[in-house]
Amino acid sequence: CHFHPRCPIAREGLCDVEDPMLKVSPQGPHHQAACWLRAGDLAIAAIWWPEVTIQRVGVIGGGLMGSGIAEVCARAGSHVIVHEIHAEAADAARSRVETSLDRAVEKGKLEPSDRDSTLERVEFSTDLSEQADRQLVIEAAIEDEELKKAIFADLDSVVAADSILASNTSSIPITRIATATSRSDRVVGLHFFN
Repeated sequence: CHFHPRCPIAREGLCDVEDPMLKVSPQGPHHQAACWLRAGDLAIAAIWWPEVTIQRVGVIGGGLMGSGIAEVCARAGSHVIVHEIHAEAADAARSRVETSLDRAVEKGKLEPSDRDSTLERVEFSTDLSEQADRQLVIEAAIEDEELKKAIFADLDSVVAADSILASNTSSIPITRIATATSRSDRVVGLHFFN
């Protein structure tokens, strides 16, 4: 716990270096510290990563959910590439984002210049290899486990090893999706509501 000053386990004095359950792995570019705290029969893990600013986001699937995720990320300042399976679906995703931003301008929730700059930060593509430089890729495909696993296997071979792969699933265990990759420690659930 001494590797990260904001670790609540250390702050509360619950970390015991003599405890055989303590495992620290400060290797890697993110200097990860993993603390295991024995609580009865339950081992609780807290993993601390340094704060990272996500500037490049990929979204897989530009349906209602995916286009909304792309809009939120772009409005927050990230450059977003939305991947769709064919050009017509990519055009529909672009239309959803444009319509949503136009509504926000009409309601006075967004300045026209902010709409324009947000749209400049969103691209649409049918080429999965364009996700290669993304720091975070969020999958927003339909709730089909085999499809999601196939997407994650493809992403695993395309994006950088330190990229985070996220699923917006609401029902499929992330650990099952992560088995399709060689980086289960970099696969997370990141659920958005529409």
